[in-house]
Formats: sequence, C-alpha cells, structure tokens
Amino acid sequence: MGKNEEGFTLIEVVASLLIIIIILLGFISLFFSTTKSTKNADNMFNATYYAQQKMEEIYIYAKNANWNSTTIESVIPTSSFEKLPPGGDILAEYNYFDTTNDFYCTLRVKKYSPSALPVLVNNLPLTNIIIEIRENKQGEIKEKMENIIEWKGI
Repeated sequence: MGKNEEGFTLIEVVASLLIIIIILLGFISLFFSTTKSTKNADNMFNATYYAQQKMEEIYIYAKNANWNSTTIESVIPTSSFEKLPPGGDILAEYNYFDTTNDFYCTLRVKKYSPSALPVLVNNLPLTNIIIEIRENKQGEIKEKMENIIEWKGI
C-alpha cells in the first residue's frame, strides 16, 4: 500500500464495530433493567393500593356494624374463599384470589390484646386487621398492612 492511500483497514472497522456493539449491549441491558424495576414498582403500588382499599372497606363496615365473620366476608370480592378455622387470638382468617387484580390475599382478624381478651374502648371491641398480598399462593408477601379497628359492638 502506498502512503497516500486513504481509508480504514479491516481491523479498524472490526474494532470500531466491536466497540459499538459493546456500548449498545450496555444500553439494552439498562433498558431491560429499567423495565423490570418499573414493573416491580407498579406491582408494589397496586398491591399497596389494594390493601389500603380493603382496609378502608373494613373500617367503614366496623363503624356501622357489630363484629362477626359475615361482616368481614362481605369485604371479600369473591365468593370462592378459603375460611380457616379460628384459634388462639385469631377470630377469623380468609385466603382468596382476587381475579380482577391477580393477587392472592390473606385477611386475618385478631383480638387486640396481649392477654388474648378483647380490649374495650368506650365499651367497643378492638381488633387487629392484617391484610397480606402475594403474587402467588405460597409466594413471598408483596404488601402487608395492619390496622387496629374499633367495631360498633360485638
């Protein structure tokens, strides 16, 4: 080759293409990572919103109704739920799948008292409401919300 010839050699072209491919792979990896993080954040937001919504529904029922398991069952959005037997300080426990939101939910009502006796404030019972949201039946808890509710009466 003469010294006056201009252009790129094959090695220079291959090296530059390799550098461009490495940079593009970094951007593609960043894109997929961001997409996954956004989806996880969206799922967490939806689970939190759902748990808060159920907690508010229970609160409204508690202000207008006496405590019983039927009152809690009216908050569950499906008729196909698994009712677990009460025991110890647990007054009621339900597992169900919400088809609208694709969540597995556990709704637990516990007596609010270290001595396992209901505490009365203004002669009204207090219960501890626990809502757990999962993506699948045995999966890890995505959201857990707990609140103390004062019922109209027993």
